Amino acid sequence: MKNKIWEKQNVESFTKNENSNLQTIESEMLKMLGNIKNKELIDYGCGDGKFLRELHDLGANVKGYDISEPMIEIARKHLSKNIEVKAIKSGEIPLKNSSIDLVISKLVLMMCSSLEEIFKIFIEISRVLRNKGTFIFCITHPAFIDKDFSTHRNILSKERNYSNEGESYNFVLKNNEGTEIKDESFVDYFYKLYSYLNLLSSTGFNFKEIKEIQCDNDKFPCFLIMKGEKA
Repeated sequence: MKNKIWEKQNVESFTKNENSNLQTIESEMLKMLGNIKNKELIDYGCGDGKFLRELHDLGANVKGYDISEPMIEIARKHLSKNIEVKAIKSGEIPLKNSSIDLVISKLVLMMCSSLEEIFKIFIEISRVLRNKGTFIFCITHPAFIDKDFSTHRNILSKERNYSNEGESYNFVLKNNEGTEIKDESFVDYFYKLYSYLNLLSSTGFNFKEIKEIQCDNDKFPCFLIMKGEKA
């Protein structure tokens, strides 16, 4: 199954999700970023732009990119006109070499239908980052995709086997009231933890930090944040 670019109706479904636990991710990513004032920062897969707005308010010079034009249209409504947000093709960032200090990506990479696509994204991020630039990304925790969480649950087509890398599954979002939000386009792909780590090292990054995120009332960590530094 090839990953699908979200159209207007898919974006409308996704934006019904308001979950305070997701703010935990952003808080931890900010801790990893450190002082971002006057830094050149891009959000790869910026979605509705809300986190990008917070990063801008903290003093960063921000840009946001997403493969969904309807999602970018929503982001423009949340951001001032002087903040650049643009729809792009996967793995193509319209910036010069070594022009960015920081890149973040939140809950995007699991939507890639192949490791080759993730490799292409990492290569492009490495290209636009300056030497010693920081790349931080968050994914759903690969070890626990079969668990039920306060933020989401996944529907697997067959019994879980950690060896089945590349297997697709549907994710179901949960809002603050526990209401489930479903859409046929909500598809993620499973990749092993070591695959993400190996992709970092093979695309010019030194691994710096990893953190498991366990939200309130959950028995297992549902998210994983990794930090790399351009070598």
